Amino acid sequence: MYKIKKKSFFILFILVVFSFIVLLNEIINIEKENMTYNISIITDSGINESSITMKAGAEQAAEELNANIRVITLSKDDFLEEQKELLLSESKSEANAILIAPIKYEYLKETIEKVNKNIPVISLESYPEENYKINSVTFDNYSIGVNIGNEILNVVPNEKKVVIIKDHLKSDIIEERCNGIISVLEKTAPYDIVEFESDSNITYYDEAKKLLQSGKANVIVSFNAEILESIAQAKSELLSTNKEITNVKVYGTGNTRKIISFLDQDIINGIALENQFNIGYLGVKNAIKYIKDSDFNSDVILSEIITRDNMYSRENQRLLFLFIR
Repeated sequence: MYKIKKKSFFILFILVVFSFIVLLNEIINIEKENMTYNISIITDSGINESSITMKAGAEQAAEELNANIRVITLSKDDFLEEQKELLLSESKSEANAILIAPIKYEYLKETIEKVNKNIPVISLESYPEENYKINSVTFDNYSIGVNIGNEILNVVPNEKKVVIIKDHLKSDIIEERCNGIISVLEKTAPYDIVEFESDSNITYYDEAKKLLQSGKANVIVSFNAEILESIAQAKSELLSTNKEITNVKVYGTGNTRKIISFLDQDIINGIALENQFNIGYLGVKNAIKYIKDSDFNSDVILSEIITRDNMYSRENQRLLFLFIR
């Protein structure tokens, strides 16, 4: 009888402990579900339409998942150093996770790895080498370059000269896209790479106008939205005095009102459309999922080639509407 009572007590004890563990786990999960998450987002530029669209996506996710969003745009001349300073300062704030669009990951690598030990860091728009193993929501930047290159070859004869324009920062995103387009052009079409400077004495518009007037480019490509706008603006204004400028084809990436307008006017001939809204939306979801489950995750957002001929399709209208709303 004593053995039976002892056995029954032991079973009862096990059941009580098990029930306690289940109850505790449910309480923890409820607390996690009700927790308000503080998410800091560090952009790779100043305030512009791309950062505003990304913020809209982040705010949509924040509303669904009970998060507070703090978007920090860059303001200093030295963007690279400012990103590092902001990453360190936000790591000492009340942020539960930090989203950052690194201009150059290698420059931030040590700081990111240091911060990531205590607070989840999610890389946006461009993914570093796989062995760095941090969560990310990125564009397939290499494929964007490849797709633009293929679009050019489908429209422009191979012997035409392609000029690829970079800015002085040479960000990871632009380098990846340039590598993609070069992989397409290097065996079939002549190309040059030109770097545009922008300071108090000269602007992107000045550089673009000079290039167009030189007659040295049959196709101009830029993966910098500000430069692409400047090229299109210069092309549009030069058309009034030189109709031959219409033969210069312009391609690139960007999602601003000006770029969409120039695409509609056939001043810009094609863009790889970037879904910045999804970058912000998935970035916040990725961050909160990592806080809850510590899951490693990498989301890749594909792009569409948009031209004047297909920009008014139902699907492309839906995508464009996100950027011009």
